[in-house]
Amino acid sequence: MNRRLTWILASLSLLLGLAIAGCASERPSVRPPQLTMDQISELYIKQALALGEHDPNLVDAYYGPKDWQAQAKTRKRTLIEIRNVLVRLYQDIDSAPTDTSIPPELWNLRRRHLRNQIAALEARTRMLEGWKPSFDDESLALYDISAPFYGQEDFKPMLASLDRLLPRGNGTLTERYNRYLERFTVPPNRVEEVMRIAIGTARERTLQYFRLPEGERFELALVKDKPWSAYNWYQGDFVSRIEINTDQPLTVARALELAAHEGYPGHHVFNVLIEDQLVRGRGWK
Repeated sequence: MNRRLTWILASLSLLLGLAIAGCASERPSVRPPQLTMDQISELYIKQALALGEHDPNLVDAYYGPKDWQAQAKTRKRTLIEIRNVLVRLYQDIDSAPTDTSIPPELWNLRRRHLRNQIAALEARTRMLEGWKPSFDDESLALYDISAPFYGQEDFKPMLASLDRLLPRGNGTLTERYNRYLERFTVPPNRVEEVMRIAIGTARERTLQYFRLPEGERFELALVKDKPWSAYNWYQGDFVSRIEINTDQPLTVARALELAAHEGYPGHHVFNVLIEDQLVRGRGWK
């Protein structure tokens, strides 16, 4: 009797399972709604702000809606939550509807750039979770490029050229090179003056090639105890704060390099043009 009852119950369970499976196959699969490029962009920014709560060095410039930043600080999201959203955004970006009012070349540039940004943020999330990539893998994941390989033989022509150009003297080529640079070191009490002249000159040259919006400007600050020689902190509203680390020696050539790299036509101009032409001009957050 027990064996017969067991057989009956097993048969009923099988029939019930088949019935449920049949009903499920008849129901249309529920697909998430298709995201627009603007929605993907907004979600990307929010994931970046959320990840910034785990990695304080991640976000160095933000001038978007203040409530998005406040939400990231109020609701701490886990790394896996952030990464799950990023994975979906990466999958969705190729199917986002095309805006036919935008020139195709510009639209494709936006799509490709945003795809790379999402991939880089997802890679950084995995690194915070414990992933330890090789140098080349990290470079590819974060910057979409890996450094080419050069052997010592590749540098011999350049070293020979330096050897001919530098003043003769005792010591290695490196020591002779450093002694030469020291002749052009800016005294500490003149660093700010030299940097203002260098940045101002770079700006004059840049304005020959770029139209910059009215009101764009920079603030210069001398700082110490930093791991870099200079940094640009974009503030929004066409303003940058350019910091110079006075712990590191500054030569005349280095002053010109930093003026161009951090200011004109470097990070400052790049961010100003993005805010002017894309954020304000096209409404792209």
